[in-house]
Amino acid sequence: MKKNDLKNGDIVVLRSGLIGAVILKESADESYILYSEAEGFDYLDSFDEDMIYTLDAEDVPDAVMLVYQEEGAISFLDFEDYDPVYVRDTAWRRPTKEEMEEARKKKEEEWKQLMVKADKEQEKKKIDLFYVIAQAFYGNRTGVEIERSDIGVAAFLSGCTSIEHYDLIKQPVDVRMIRVPDTDNLVIVYDQIQEDKYVNEDFPRFYSREAEDYRKHTGRELTMYVTCSIPEIDVELHTRCFACRIDENGQFQDLEQGDAEKFIHYFTR
Repeated sequence: MKKNDLKNGDIVVLRSGLIGAVILKESADESYILYSEAEGFDYLDSFDEDMIYTLDAEDVPDAVMLVYQEEGAISFLDFEDYDPVYVRDTAWRRPTKEEMEEARKKKEEEWKQLMVKADKEQEKKKIDLFYVIAQAFYGNRTGVEIERSDIGVAAFLSGCTSIEHYDLIKQPVDVRMIRVPDTDNLVIVYDQIQEDKYVNEDFPRFYSREAEDYRKHTGRELTMYVTCSIPEIDVELHTRCFACRIDENGQFQDLEQGDAEKFIHYFTR
């Protein structure tokens, strides 16, 4: 038997023990199963064609196990006086009221635990993430959130999108800060190890390999890539960096509205 074979007024019994009456409407997406004993209802669209409940995350999802279908009147009170027209599993028996109540309490407790976990994760996100504008991370002048911990900042500067992918031992960092000129609480943060490696190793190696061809094709000298240039204090950065606020204890904080105009011109496009 399929869902389309259900008729208006049919009584169905679900694996969970719920008893319901099928109410068919002109519009299929408005048809529903009305449960007895004030247990609410479910739209038929919540069940697939095999009458299995599609919104259930359980390993064994709820499903229509029995269907009672009579030409005459049939109700919640007398449906068991008839033989079902559909039986999903002959070995299945309807749970007792005690078993149903136990299952309901278990689901309610699981739901509460999920809500508590979600609240904690949301609170953790509020505490542990701060908003920055970064260079050389998904492009330039990119707004992104970073985990506030030391390892979170280190992972970000190393190019990792998650601390799970980062190994501090294999990829150490030396986090440095440059205060944005004419501000008290805005800084540019970068990794000195990456800077030194780019300036002293990576670029010289690249230059020796590519400079001549570059000069022939463009007529220009090959120069180092610049991510941040602050001429007032004679500073240039060539690797990944980001701008953020710091508090009186030197802890990283979210950028606020209006902050970008104080430093964005130092970031190359």
